[in-house]
Amino acid sequence: MTRHRTCPWIGGLLAVAALGSAADFAQADQQGTSLTIGTLRRVHSSILNEDRPLSIRVPSDYGQTRLSYPVIYLLYGDQTEGYFAETIFALERLAGGAEMPDCIVVGVHNTDRYGNLLPVHAAGRPSGADAFLEFLDKELFPFIEVEYRTKPYRLLVGPQAGGPFGLYALARRPALFKAFILENPFSAPDSRDVLQATLRDYAVKYPEAKALVAINAFDRTGFQDHAAANQALAEFLKEFDPIRPAGLRISRRQVEEPTFVPSLELKQPLRQIFEGFNPPAGAEHGGLADILTYYRDVSRRFGFEVDPPAFLLAVRADDLSRAGRADAAREILEYSLSLRPEETNAAFRLGNLLVEAGDLDRAEAIFRALQARRPDPYFGQRLEAIDRMRDHSAAYALSKALEDGLAAGRIKLGDLETATDRSVYFDEREFNSLGYRLLSRGRTDQAVFILELNARRYAGSWNAHDSLGEAYMKAGRATDAVRSYERSLQLNPNNANARKMLEALKR
Repeated sequence: MTRHRTCPWIGGLLAVAALGSAADFAQADQQGTSLTIGTLRRVHSSILNEDRPLSIRVPSDYGQTRLSYPVIYLLYGDQTEGYFAETIFALERLAGGAEMPDCIVVGVHNTDRYGNLLPVHAAGRPSGADAFLEFLDKELFPFIEVEYRTKPYRLLVGPQAGGPFGLYALARRPALFKAFILENPFSAPDSRDVLQATLRDYAVKYPEAKALVAINAFDRTGFQDHAAANQALAEFLKEFDPIRPAGLRISRRQVEEPTFVPSLELKQPLRQIFEGFNPPAGAEHGGLADILTYYRDVSRRFGFEVDPPAFLLAVRADDLSRAGRADAAREILEYSLSLRPEETNAAFRLGNLLVEAGDLDRAEAIFRALQARRPDPYFGQRLEAIDRMRDHSAAYALSKALEDGLAAGRIKLGDLETATDRSVYFDEREFNSLGYRLLSRGRTDQAVFILELNARRYAGSWNAHDSLGEAYMKAGRATDAVRSYERSLQLNPNNANARKMLEALKR
């Protein structure tokens, strides 16, 4: 019954690999190397008459794929140890766990934060918010979309004065962003009336507009009291709701006891924005076709082509492998590597499944590539196991002999059982896998031959007898199948599969 058994080190390596790329580990091995979370760039703006600094983070596998990514634009991006690092931290946790797509992060540095961001400048000077919107639309976005591989999806994160600016951007240029995460957008009293009037005009002009706005509200930061501003926001949203465009979703949540500079609190809003990115519970046994169908629907809902996440593909392959669907698991892993050729999780899983399938040459090539790219004792152990299997495994030797027919297999078995070479080994699990492999290929007589051998050599194994019972059923040998399942049940009274098969055979 048990067709494949996950190697004991796979789960541990998955947990490690989910937290960092191969490049991360290589960097960590070099003492004294600076740890970086992004790259500093500059874009010249004729509109603003300045060079604007940018902090940019690309996904860890960006250089090893040709995939493109949605973009998160973060205002106050010059606050590296605060907002920029916090954004990357939230993204790593959620994208790493397949809760949202991985994204490029563009942190836009401040040069005149109130002049650029507030719809009405608090000092009485003319606002630069419209010029800043023009800079985003005509200069920054084209720069990013030429320099980086981007998908047509932009999300704005607006802390502090970025909160009012986000609502202003939504109303004045609704095509710029698909989603917003904003904090206290009514916190600038001088801009409040302008924001309300602009949003009303937007609702009239764009009744079918689509966007998602997540607002984090807090009543106090240090000595600053925002309770009145948040009350005004709540009242406006209630008034605005009857005229709100059909595709505009606005959510507001109260954040308790923030620090003087509040956390961005990104995880919950990001989960809300990308709700449904991860397939629901209960879909864990679907194959590649089901996964691709699901993400076509996700793409339609989100408005950009979504690539199935590497973490989900690896976990789904594990589920299918445990369910005995090795071919379906391999198909998923092959697809995953077509998207991300250097994806470690997919590669070592595929390598192990190829070993199970007896395709040692391909498995060896995979593990050698992994060892060259990221030396690891696990990969070395797998290469040693492949060499041992190729040179000394009785199951592997029989699998090769059976390619010339059952008679050739019987001759080879006689040679193996009478050989004086003590390095040849017989392994129950390898024979069980070979038997099921032959069954899946329609070579039922050969599968019976192998699984009879396994049950004979491992007479005390309930699983060997259970597998032989299945082979007898496929061969139409009901009486023999009953005998094998009864023996399996004697050895393991908790074998529900044998009990179920016996009930079916005796009906």
